[in-house]
Amino acid sequence: MRWVFLTDLYGQTRFRNEEAEPTVLTSPDSFAGLSYNRNRLVVQHMNALDLRFEPETFDAVFCLSSIEHFGGEAAARHALAEMHRVAKPGGVVAITTECIINDDPDFEMPDLLFFSQKSLQRLAESTPGWNWWSRSTSRQRRDSEEQSVAVQAIADAQSHRAAKYPHVVLECEGRLFTSVAMFFRKRGTPRRSAPPDPHPHSPGQRRVPAGVYRGAWAAIPTPRDSRTTSI
Repeated sequence: MRWVFLTDLYGQTRFRNEEAEPTVLTSPDSFAGLSYNRNRLVVQHMNALDLRFEPETFDAVFCLSSIEHFGGEAAARHALAEMHRVAKPGGVVAITTECIINDDPDFEMPDLLFFSQKSLQRLAESTPGWNWWSRSTSRQRRDSEEQSVAVQAIADAQSHRAAKYPHVVLECEGRLFTSVAMFFRKRGTPRRSAPPDPHPHSPGQRRVPAGVYRGAWAAIPTPRDSRTTSI
C-alpha cells in the first residue's frame, strides 16, 4: 500500500470531542491502536461533500458509519458521487451505514439519518457506473432492478447470512435498525499503479503523489514529528 489518506471535519461538528478531535491532524500516533507506517499516512481536514482530490486518484475509498451524518439523503448521494469520482476505474468503494429493517420510513435527527430500506436503495442506485459485490455469490454482478447492492445488504442483515454471529439490532422510537455494508467496484479497466516510493525529497518532507490535490490542508507525518502542510 503506497498511501492512506484520512479525511474528516476534524475539530468541527458535534463529534469534535469524540471521534473527530482536531489533534488527529498533528498527532495521529496518539490515536493509533496498532503500529503502522506513518510515512504512508496523510491526515486532512476535508468535507466529504467536496473531496479535494483529482478524479480517478484512489484504488479504494471507504466510508465507515459516517455517511448517515452528512446532512440527509441528498447529501449522502452527493458524497457517494464524490467517492465514485475520485475512485480509479476498477477501484472499490466500501460503505457501512445504519438501515431500518422493520419497513418503517427514514428517521432523521440533527446530524443523523437512519436510512429506510427504500432510501438506502435509492442511495445505492443514485450514482451510475458501478459493479457491485454480492456476498452470497462472492463474484461481481451488474446492478439490476431485481437485485442490487442495497437489497443484498438489507437481506444479509435480516437473515444473518454470511455472518459468524447475529447482527446487533437496536431500537429508536419504534424503528429497528442495524449496520449494513455495501461494496461497489467502479466500472472500467484498472490502471497499473506506480510502485511505492516512501523516500522523502529531504529530511522532514514527504513525497506526495503529483496531481492528487485540488488544494487542501494536510498533516503529513514524518519519522520524527507531524507538521501541517498546505498542498
